[in-house]
Amino acid sequence: MNTNPWRTIGWALILSVVALVAFNAQYIWANLRYSTEPIIVSQLQPTATQAQSDNQQNQSSNNASSIKKVLSLPANLKPIGITNADLARIPMGGLEIDYSSSTARTKLNLSFAKKQSGKLFIQVQNLGELWYVNPVDYHRYLVPNLSNANNFIATLVSPKSQTKPAESLSADTLSISSLNLLVPVIYVEQANEDSFQAGLKNGVVHYPGTVNPGEYGNVYIFGHSSDYWWSNGKYRTVFAVLPKIKIGAEILLSDHNGKVYTYKVTESKVVAASDTHYLGQNDYKSRLLTLQTSWPIGTALKRYVVLAELVTE
Repeated sequence: MNTNPWRTIGWALILSVVALVAFNAQYIWANLRYSTEPIIVSQLQPTATQAQSDNQQNQSSNNASSIKKVLSLPANLKPIGITNADLARIPMGGLEIDYSSSTARTKLNLSFAKKQSGKLFIQVQNLGELWYVNPVDYHRYLVPNLSNANNFIATLVSPKSQTKPAESLSADTLSISSLNLLVPVIYVEQANEDSFQAGLKNGVVHYPGTVNPGEYGNVYIFGHSSDYWWSNGKYRTVFAVLPKIKIGAEILLSDHNGKVYTYKVTESKVVAASDTHYLGQNDYKSRLLTLQTSWPIGTALKRYVVLAELVTE
């Protein structure tokens, strides 16, 4: 009986594709099942990585040697399993990232990264690499030597390696070096238009009733992005550059005594002119800073706000 060789080859290819899909099905499922939150590794075995959630397991034998090394880490280091998709949401340390780009906005999630700060993650889907999310800049760093992970992390978060010396500023001053901005902060006693306009002629204005620099709550500062051409004062367009600020940029703010506090930008957005909830103090749980100006430039139709959080003092 004659056998068609092409039919045999065809069936062989089909079976090969089916086998390949079956082999990778666990990884496809892991991407779908764990696309929003990190997987907690409840057990680490020397021969495989086991990520357990709702009795669903994702096993990989490719990283067995890495797991053996992880098991030898100090007890205070507790690795958490993470999928490739979630790992990609955390910015990688050592890279210049344009957070305004469409790619960064789509893939990166600084709020998610911030929640993972100080945690040690292990890739559960392929390489078994160990990553540490630095609480200083909320970026992930590959731990190159698993047996020396403690020292690596200590060096990474060391004030000497990550924190710049505090700059000297005059009292009541705002500085954003990335925007080449240095401006006095004017404190007014009354929250009315006359007081605001008088203060805006001499700098940016601290909204009365919000906390002072370095305190728990929300320091709220606003300034002009534009003004009438006949208006007096050299600060009538001082915040025109504010929309150019990038996530992660440092903002220095000094208090009445000249003590400098460093805030890091976590978010920026356009909001309605009537939206006043950014004046809120967040129940005084965090030490925040909000900068605000009019948007689009040349109008007062909306507001552009920059949100930042204290990192050093």
